[in-house]
Amino acid sequence: MPENLPRRPLARQTEDQPECAPWDDPFCSPDPSPALQARAERGWEKFLRLAGRALAEDGKA
Repeated sequence: MPENLPRRPLARQTEDQPECAPWDDPFCSPDPSPALQARAERGWEKFLRLAGRALAEDGKA
């Protein structure tokens, strides 16, 4: 019975795939763009500032 069933194609192997998609980054740069790095740094600074303020308010209460 199983020999009558159609064979399922094999799953794609990650070794066969490029490290990054060429339409996303034609040069396959492993590092994020400078603009993205700057945005992440601003977000991290904002998070730390707000977290510090929240900790300070908890200490006053």
